[in-house]
Amino acid sequence: MKQQFHFILCLLVALAPFAASTEAAPAKNVLLILTDDMNDELGCYGSPVVKSPNIDALAARGVRFNNANANYPVCNASRTSMLSGVYPESSQVYYNTDNPRAYLGPDWVMLPEYFHNQGYYTARVGKVAHDTFVQEFHWDLDRENGPVTKTPPPYTTVAKGGIGLLSWSATTQLDEHTQDGRNARYAAQLLEQRKGQAQPFFIAMGFRKPHTPWTVPIKYFDMYSTAQIKVPRELGEPSNDRADIPSVALTYNSEWATLGSNAERRKAILAAYASHSFVDAGVGVLLDALTRLDLWKDTVVVFASDHGQHFGEHGGLIAKHTLFAEATRVPFIIVAPEKSVAEVADAPVELLDLYPTLAELCGLPIPNENEGVSLVPLLNDPAAEIHNGPAYSVVRRSGGGRSIRNGLYRYTEWGWSKPKAAELYDLQADPSEYTNQAKNSAYQSILTDLQGELALAKQRPSLK
Repeated sequence: MKQQFHFILCLLVALAPFAASTEAAPAKNVLLILTDDMNDELGCYGSPVVKSPNIDALAARGVRFNNANANYPVCNASRTSMLSGVYPESSQVYYNTDNPRAYLGPDWVMLPEYFHNQGYYTARVGKVAHDTFVQEFHWDLDRENGPVTKTPPPYTTVAKGGIGLLSWSATTQLDEHTQDGRNARYAAQLLEQRKGQAQPFFIAMGFRKPHTPWTVPIKYFDMYSTAQIKVPRELGEPSNDRADIPSVALTYNSEWATLGSNAERRKAILAAYASHSFVDAGVGVLLDALTRLDLWKDTVVVFASDHGQHFGEHGGLIAKHTLFAEATRVPFIIVAPEKSVAEVADAPVELLDLYPTLAELCGLPIPNENEGVSLVPLLNDPAAEIHNGPAYSVVRRSGGGRSIRNGLYRYTEWGWSKPKAAELYDLQADPSEYTNQAKNSAYQSILTDLQGELALAKQRPSLK
């Protein structure tokens, strides 16, 4: 009997490491941070002017994607692609008036619903889906504004200016009394509430800035001076930049032209930069909560914008709606436990890739209907190649345009059913996209290759 007991004891000791190794790892949490109309004018993306210490610190914790692109440079279409996992052609969402489920149907499993179905607690604070259609996306907690303990005191507008889409104002508000400030603090409270819960969480915090009007507390304006601000012509944009750009490629808004002098334009850009820094401070509230609550070790954190923003490039473009880099390229940072730290991935990626990436990072199966690719290989090795082809962006205005970026070139065809005009930019020699090489015979072989790649990209959506 004693020998038998000794044998069983030895066997249990021998099997103990195996039993421990097969125990399921704790599920990872997700904190998704989205901004509205933020281009990549940030310190970690190389801006010599914009102050964004918190976003920069987030990038230092994970992988910064240097060539991340919105699939459609408009709010509703871009956010629908991110949250549905399919291209705009597949969702048939192109405009801010298109219901995300009109074509996909009521049973389509959006990103928060997928995580809910996998046992996650899901919460939205602020702008995640487009405002008009928030009811089409289902969360366990769906909250716009965090509670304010007392009525915010009235604030004073200290300075204002601009016109229309370029309007701005500096106020005496405290951060915690602004809409975004309340939301960031409420999201931080949610992190604290969910800390230690057996159920993993998926919390999405959506900032409404830096979308215009650029109205933020004056302290963010005071971080800059107009002497630091340069308009595009002062940064080397040629005066004849529009000469080789097809007219359908331009969304010209006269507000930039009628704003007045370059001095007034610098004030508008300064206000945009102030709004970037205001969002950065809100991000800092969330990062401080993650640190205080010791959540970094088991939380995937994503920072992204829905699309970019023009500040007068290419002869006076503002807002978005174009296929130039200023409108399609976005900041995109992923911090994941046990993945690369302080690295940069140059491979072209799309916001569409968010859905499958989060699924794989959290150990969940990627839905078959998903049209993106997981970026986990790039989080393991930022120099790796992913088999997704070039990044793909579209717009439907002006007859429609489709564009691809592969890191070396950007090629675009205008004409939804039949190409009527084209753009080709050599991004190594001409990163600002000043010279259209589509009619340059020296680029003929490159043009032919890119035409073939775009033809393949147009076939990727599965629901057309």
